[in-house]
Amino acid sequence: MLDRAPPFLFMAALMLAAFAGGMYVYKEKVFPYGLFRDAWKTGVTLYRTHVSGHPFVPRKPPPSVDVPPGRMEAHRFEFIGADALAGPILVPGRARAFSEYCPGAIGCLAVEYAGRGELVHAWPYRPDEIANAPVIADFPYEVVPGFSFSRHARPEGISRYANGDL
Repeated sequence: MLDRAPPFLFMAALMLAAFAGGMYVYKEKVFPYGLFRDAWKTGVTLYRTHVSGHPFVPRKPPPSVDVPPGRMEAHRFEFIGADALAGPILVPGRARAFSEYCPGAIGCLAVEYAGRGELVHAWPYRPDEIANAPVIADFPYEVVPGFSFSRHARPEGISRYANGDL
């Protein structure tokens, strides 16, 4: 039994050192605490989505209507009880939305209509520029494996500031 003691004691010492090191990392929040915290959250999220049956996949866009691209503007508004908008409205966009108004971008972030549905202003949707904006960089966010800001992030609501920014 004594001939087996050194390897056993060595393994026990390694396990104790790993445990003590893990406790120190957890208490002091030093490297690699952030990596393990993010890995844990990602694992829990993936497990919960797998168990709940709702995998993390982008929502499908609404079904398209069979309208030729040149006639889309005429079919965007249907006035009921009036013949014009009471005031300007801001409509949120997304990738591939309102692409006729925002050439050179993957769609419009938002468009503003007024009157009988005339376009007042269109803001191009450039998700990579949004992801790299200084404001976003000041508030880092966690991502799951395979996340891409340009593929998975989408505007859910939109409002306009007094200076015209969204």
